[in-house]
Amino acid sequence: MDKITIVSIILIALGILPLIIVLIKRRLQKAFMKKAVTTTAIVTNCEKRYGTKGAVYYLLSLEYKTIDGAQIIDGRVGSRKQEQGDIIPLMYLPDKPTKFSIDFGKKIPYAIAITLVFFLLIVWFCIWLSNLEYTVQ
Repeated sequence: MDKITIVSIILIALGILPLIIVLIKRRLQKAFMKKAVTTTAIVTNCEKRYGTKGAVYYLLSLEYKTIDGAQIIDGRVGSRKQEQGDIIPLMYLPDKPTKFSIDFGKKIPYAIAITLVFFLLIVWFCIWLSNLEYTVQ
């Protein structure tokens, strides 16, 4: 195999990796949603945090009641800005009430589309690269 073919294979393998990760995330989210119970949570605190390269996110403290109505859980999750006292939808597992999510998977189809386009661009680039004619001087 020549160097161009090897580079193309490596690029295609690396290009499909984000798509595979997003599809796994989607499968895990769907499995979680099948078992999860939906309720509402009250935002008890919202702290502004800074991530890498100055990215801003908010750490929310949440309280919610489980289906038995007796247990109140205090959970922390990163999210967009919310005000104290806001009521937001939340899903949790009935057998593990401390495992919860406020992400209902609405953005996953966009992530799939973006990673698919990224992969197709890499495939196109590899095909274009392999069709080039090189001259040795």
